[in-house]
Amino acid sequence: MQTTAWPFIQVNDCGIACISGTSTKVTEIAECHLAYRWDAEQLHQQLTGLSLPQIHAALGYYYEHKDECDAQLRTACEQADNLRLSSEDDELRRKVLSRLSQ
Repeated sequence: MQTTAWPFIQVNDCGIACISGTSTKVTEIAECHLAYRWDAEQLHQQLTGLSLPQIHAALGYYYEHKDECDAQLRTACEQADNLRLSSEDDELRRKVLSRLSQ
């Protein structure tokens, strides 16, 4: 982990910014902020394990490194889509639906 100019933020060996001492990624906080339009206070109410200063630091880091964080969010979304597609099994689905209809 490397420290950053942002208090409470560390970047791991993979280049992912996290809240220091937690496994919470800056992009997870940014995703909630963007998807739900939550401000720092609302995020603090939802993410009870994080302090308000940690959340403010995460949002500040996100906006200062927006392009990089957005690219990480896109990559994570693509990976989730690929995993979902690779796990779809039409034969299994047919068997389950067949048994449910009996």
